[in-house]
This record gives sequence, structure tokens and C-alpha cells, in this order.
Amino acid sequence: YKAAYYKGGGMSAGYWDYPTQSDTVPGNNNFSGTNEANFFDDDYTVPPTGATTNTGSFLDSEGAYGTFDMAGNVWEWNDAVIDTTDRGVRGGAWNTGNTSLSSSNRGQLTPQYSESLDFNVGFRLASSIPEPSGVLLIIVTGLVILGWNRQRRDSHAAPDDHGA
Repeated sequence: YKAAYYKGGGMSAGYWDYPTQSDTVPGNNNFSGTNEANFFDDDYTVPPTGATTNTGSFLDSEGAYGTFDMAGNVWEWNDAVIDTTDRGVRGGAWNTGNTSLSSSNRGQLTPQYSESLDFNVGFRLASSIPEPSGVLLIIVTGLVILGWNRQRRDSHAAPDDHGA
């Protein structure tokens, strides 16, 4: 979810409505335009008609973290546990309408059921990269620990016998 919709930190922190870095519904017929995705909008994305596209087909419609095609193409599993049998999916697919692309839309499927839906359900692996403020916190914490260890070591050092 974060890899698809998050805007980033700072003054503009928050989430986009669509994973194309936009709060406007994407289009579905221009591979070289911004804010475009593979989904059904009175017609299928062309070309191809009614099928998945290769990741990166919409080069100018990437997400804030450089992810591609997280709007439409295929529903993507996420780590949401909906109930004892269903898990969360987001992003819509090539055969769903634009409402399924929105960050406010969450679908659910039973994992066993997805075997029959493999034409429009997939997954993506995303690694958590620390925010700059998180990296700064790690560095400061490390320096504090080093200083504390040095002070502790110095206070427990053996007395100097050279002056006796």
C-alpha cells in the first residue's frame, strides 16, 4: 500500500488517491502519458485489448517510489487479514473499473480461490526503506551508545600506577 500510494514525508506527507502520483482518476489509453493505467473504462486499454500489460508499460505513470502498474493490470495481494479466510487485495485489474484503482478501495479474496483468478491477481514484493528522519535517528542513537560505552569504560578503568 505504501509503495503504491504514499507521497513521502515533509509538508506533503500523506497518500495519493491513485498509485500514479495523482489524485485524479487515471486514463487508460495512452502508454506515453502521465497518469495512465491498464483498467476497464468503457473499453479496455489498447493495445492490447483485455489483457495484462508488461510491468513498466506506462513509463510516465510510476508511483512515488518508482513502482509501475500498481493501478490496474492485476489485483495485488497485500498483508491485510480481512477475516479467517480472506486476505486483502488492492489496485484493481485490467478488467475492473477506475473505482477499484483508488487508495480507498480494498478488495478481498480467499487465497485458495485465486488459483482460478490467476489472470488478474498477482503480488509484488516491496522492501521497507527507512525515511531520512529514521536514518538520522539511527545515527544519533548509535553515537549516544558509543559515547555512553566510552564514558562507562573510562570510569571503570584501572587507576594509573605510574605516580606511586
